[in-house]
Amino acid sequence: MITLINTSKACYAILLLVFLPCILRAQVLIEPKAIIVDADMGMDYDDVGALAMIHAIAQEKQIPILATMCSSESDASFNNISIINHYFTGKDDIVVGVPSLGGSKDLSAQEYQKMMYMKYGSTVNGKTKLHNAANLYYKVLSAQPDSSITIISIGYPVNLHYLLEIAADNKKGTPSGRELVMKKVASLVQMGGQYPSGSEPRFMKLSIYTESVFQKWPGKIVFAGRELGDKIRTGKSLYNSALAKPSPIRDVYYKCMNYTPLDKDGHESWDQIAVLAAMMPELNFFNFTPGKVIINEDASNSWFPTGKGQYYLTFAPKADLKLIANTIDTWMNKEPKAGK
Repeated sequence: MITLINTSKACYAILLLVFLPCILRAQVLIEPKAIIVDADMGMDYDDVGALAMIHAIAQEKQIPILATMCSSESDASFNNISIINHYFTGKDDIVVGVPSLGGSKDLSAQEYQKMMYMKYGSTVNGKTKLHNAANLYYKVLSAQPDSSITIISIGYPVNLHYLLEIAADNKKGTPSGRELVMKKVASLVQMGGQYPSGSEPRFMKLSIYTESVFQKWPGKIVFAGRELGDKIRTGKSLYNSALAKPSPIRDVYYKCMNYTPLDKDGHESWDQIAVLAAMMPELNFFNFTPGKVIINEDASNSWFPTGKGQYYLTFAPKADLKLIANTIDTWMNKEPKAGK
């Protein structure tokens, strides 16, 4: 278990003042040379926009997507990931990992997963091979250079938990999952939590995995909290162009924004914020606050400023929120490149 910290607000304020210079000077270099994506594609449709962004930016910057993991146990969820992969690459060679057990079973109220599969499922039927996600993580990481991988986790950390649980095999001379992560992963960018303290469904739903992963993870973690995505609404341009230019991405935004009156001017961009931080750090939209996340007994989270190796994002003082929204919309609207 993570040691629970019962810090009063006054005490936390003092700690924050002491470490404020570190916050202002913090420079966390995220240099994505190759990425692994871990998404739930479940309760909310921001996963769809985020995975579209990842593909578009990866094609533009020539960053390899080594694998796509799904933290949901739903067939519809990992089929949707396969459909989006196929839409952007025209192929079915991006491997998909699924949880052996413990994944989320939630699907969105808008039922976009069913709609996407009914309309576009024929493009991937029988073509995408599914793998145990923890074993796939291990296999992919083993084949990569040291400190070369950025993991973008916009789902539940269930697959990361089981990766860390893989034991070393002394007879074969293979490292444990934890040792492999330490050697191969440069950064884990995780959407989830609320900072410096609060609660967020991604952490609370499967809190046993949240607690385990963030206690044991042996490298750098950058958290993108819900408070950032709450302020950035995107997707209206996808909605407006859906009928004239249908695609798996536009169709989902059209269906879900029609279903949700609060989204008439755009949807929150929780997962997209994590993607921007992970794949376009040169835009300098964010500052990084160092410390360590604490998972409380009620599955809410707090932040301990004296911890090391973990950071949470805040908007940089001069960050233009409209520019951030426009940047996200631009990447979500990108078409697959010719000759993909």
